[in-house]
Amino acid sequence: MTKDAEVPLFTKSSGFHNANGKIGGQFKRFGLDSHAGLAPHVHQPIRNLSPKGVFGTTGSKTANGGVTSPSNRDISQLYSYFYNGKYQ
Repeated sequence: MTKDAEVPLFTKSSGFHNANGKIGGQFKRFGLDSHAGLAPHVHQPIRNLSPKGVFGTTGSKTANGGVTSPSNRDISQLYSYFYNGKYQ
């Protein structure tokens, strides 16, 4: 992983995104470079519920918790991505 690259994690869960005939999608992104002073950082999953379904995306702002420092759970998911082939 290069410093300026971000690693995306994907899910096939309909509970994250099920709108417009699509199921799942990118739910989290890891980056090593600085994002609003956070390095490393994680773009956290954001779900929007509507009568038309669940719309999922990744966060883009630190102010609303969309981008955070990595937690233990984030590190565990990143490990599973690299060593167990999950979230691809």
